Amino acid sequence: MTIFRSRFARLLALAALNGVGMAPAPVFGQDRKADRLVTGQTLLQYCSATAGEPDYLPSAAYCVGYVVATNDTLNTIRATLSAPPVVCLPPDVSAGAMADNVTRFLRRHPEMLEVAATTLVMKVLVDSYPCGTLE
Repeated sequence: MTIFRSRFARLLALAALNGVGMAPAPVFGQDRKADRLVTGQTLLQYCSATAGEPDYLPSAAYCVGYVVATNDTLNTIRATLSAPPVVCLPPDVSAGAMADNVTRFLRRHPEMLEVAATTLVMKVLVDSYPCGTLE
């Protein structure tokens, strides 16, 4: 979706202008325990932030960062195990487009929102950007 791509571009521009990383906003929750999984519901809340909301930029950054980090983790595991790729991103796909695919999936499958977000993101990436048939 072009809206998300432009949001991501604005986020990067803002971060570059600030010259430093953004501090966590209250949306991240002060009472969050490290042993709790990020669920699909939590990720959907971050990915559903809209421009004009006070926590929009950190929420959008969290959403896009979570999706990209999950993809990076898949690639790291694959490389470590010398396994064939399971996600093949087209050269022109943006991080925002990847996050849009995840957000659409989460909205279409409310019955899965209690599943770990990493599992759901991996499913969306594998289904959306297949590498072909595995033999």
